Amino acid sequence: MKKIIIAVGVVVLAVGGFFAYKHFTTPNVLDQVGEKQLLSNTSGEVKTFNIKKEGYYDVTTLKSSSPNLLGRVPKMNETTFGQYFEEGEKVALQAGEEVEFQPAKFEKLAEEDAIFTLKDAGSYLIGTQFSAGKYRVSLEKELAKMIRKDGKEVNGVIQLLVYKPNDFAESESYSLNNQNSTATIELPAGKLLAVKSAGLEFELKFKK
Repeated sequence: MKKIIIAVGVVVLAVGGFFAYKHFTTPNVLDQVGEKQLLSNTSGEVKTFNIKKEGYYDVTTLKSSSPNLLGRVPKMNETTFGQYFEEGEKVALQAGEEVEFQPAKFEKLAEEDAIFTLKDAGSYLIGTQFSAGKYRVSLEKELAKMIRKDGKEVNGVIQLLVYKPNDFAESESYSLNNQNSTATIELPAGKLLAVKSAGLEFELKFKK
């Protein structure tokens, strides 16, 4: 089984930043996307950049020599969908790292027989990208173990959050791991489904 080295403190901060950020006062997510921005760190050290426009983004790492443990940047050649950033929010990039921010598309996902799958972290718009309803969600592949900086091995976990864009207090959270790999989850139209993986590879199947 693969193992991933993590900085636990950073992962906790990333989870908080991913879920507990401020949102627009309007629930119309599709009207609140950001604008294209390419961040490129050509220096030989960590560098901080500012987000130009508040909104939702699809974030892709184009260049990287190692996993970014500094914040909400995905691994090399991976995309995190529907991430919300405030105007002026700081993003730290490692030396040589290049990350593209595109306005979130919230594209419709493939569904067949009331089933869809997710393999990428991010936030998904319920009722737009897939149909609303009650689903049974299950892990379809075993999660890797993670190794903390102190050398301790911990179980991988996928975190799910269903929340209202303009009212974070109205939320439901779920955790899936190799021991508890299924859950029944209500996905109401107009809310967002956030998936946090801490860099783990995963596959989630949602079935009505």
